Amino acid sequence: MPAKKTLLGTLAGKLIGSLDRGRLPVTGGEIILKGLTGSVEIIRDRWGIPHVYADTKEDAFFAQGFIHSQDRLFQMELNRRTGQGTLSQLFGELALDTDRIIRTFGFNRLGRMDWLNASDEIKSAIEAITAGVPAYLTQNKTNLPVEFPLLSHKPDLWNPEDTLAFTRVMMW
Repeated sequence: MPAKKTLLGTLAGKLIGSLDRGRLPVTGGEIILKGLTGSVEIIRDRWGIPHVYADTKEDAFFAQGFIHSQDRLFQMELNRRTGQGTLSQLFGELALDTDRIIRTFGFNRLGRMDWLNASDEIKSAIEAITAGVPAYLTQNKTNLPVEFPLLSHKPDLWNPEDTLAFTRVMMW
């Protein structure tokens, strides 16, 4: 029996790996994005960590939102759903207890309150990061991370309150 499990795992790994390879982020060349006011340069070091150089803070934050969604869109979707208490919409009964705890603590409500009380500087930064997410989705409508097609799911739009709701989760 262990040999069958190993073979099945190997085959599943190869299948998912082949699906995933075509969905890796573009890390070289030039991408033209609507929403930037100046030039932005993103240099990835030998470990793949992006370093952003921009003419303005807003463009740097916009690029950060783009890069973050390029590298971690499914993780962002899980984070958003965690902060909202809606993981069970993806994973069913398995995630209900987590959703109940998150909703009891009210992280989504607290994120909305944090947004209302945030300074203009914080709002500007979060809005710029948030604007970078749909810029990535516009570039990659049909090339989402492999987890999305495996779950037959499309990511919901990211909004500033999602950032702050998940910030509350992380503080907890």
